[in-house]
Amino acid sequence: GECDSVKGERKEFNDWTAKLVTKMALMPSASPLVLKLLANMKENTASSLIRTRNMLNSITVELFTTEEVQNAAAQLYMTKRRGSVAGRRRSTLDSASNGGVDEEDGQSQNKRLLQIVGNSDLRDSHNELLEGVVKSRDDIISNAIDGGGNETTASRKTSLVKIDMQSCGNPPYEPGDHIRVIPRNVISLEELQSFVSHLSSSRDTGNLTLDDHIYVSFDEDIPRSELAVSLPLLHGSLGQLFPLDYFFENQVALEAPISMQACLDLSGLASGAKDKAILKGIGYSKKEYENMSSLYGMKWIDVFKTFPSLSKRINLDFLLCNMKMNHPRSYSIASCKDIVGSE
Repeated sequence: GECDSVKGERKEFNDWTAKLVTKMALMPSASPLVLKLLANMKENTASSLIRTRNMLNSITVELFTTEEVQNAAAQLYMTKRRGSVAGRRRSTLDSASNGGVDEEDGQSQNKRLLQIVGNSDLRDSHNELLEGVVKSRDDIISNAIDGGGNETTASRKTSLVKIDMQSCGNPPYEPGDHIRVIPRNVISLEELQSFVSHLSSSRDTGNLTLDDHIYVSFDEDIPRSELAVSLPLLHGSLGQLFPLDYFFENQVALEAPISMQACLDLSGLASGAKDKAILKGIGYSKKEYENMSSLYGMKWIDVFKTFPSLSKRINLDFLLCNMKMNHPRSYSIASCKDIVGSE
């Protein structure tokens, strides 16, 4: 459970592997190959951190209001419809997808938005693929009982979850198939809006809102497969136009802890001397980091409450490189549809 490499979280996997190799290298019977591996890992870790910081310069986050997106979508639709009636060979939608928006369609920003809308799948935060209703959940196996027979907080459970899928129509499945569940952050809209309002923005019209749309592009020449492992949140956000409420409710693990490396990077952004000193201290000392985590939780959703001087100092580019992604979970289906019906 300590190693999250399956989920693409590079930092946890590197830490876990580094501990293992270090212990092997300290053994009297350690081979020269293990010692060389440890030296290479230390060198690669340092260069990897530098490379991650340099990636920030390659990220472009474009912001658009809901009205701008709706107008662009309507313009593309009407132009496509007029082109279809006139018998054009190529619709304006295809032209927008290929970057061929006519010069008469407006200013450069409007043309850019037309191209993005034509190229993107517009995501609706209220339009899920399947919306089942959880009927019951029974914990079959749990480690909530310690050695003395006392109840404790369970760190791992095996549960039987019954979901009513009647509202989903008639999805075909067989016992042994898997269902992919996309988790959502259980955070109020008010708290989400408060978090978003503290982010810095290049916009001159005030704070960001949950209705704003973002489009993320990345210029550095890195294979997508490598990016999916090193920066999964950035990889999962590329080439999609979606509102910020979808991004923070579904894509981002807002209740995940801030890593030590992120604390160190945040210390360079904090404007207050106290916040800067604390962040730098917990970024270098694991003991101080653990003490701070036990007192304040160190969750991303609370970062502006815990460190007020970071307000308007963190942008979306930074979050894409430092926050974890809400990874979908796959579960096996144990029920037979012929027996349980829509359940």
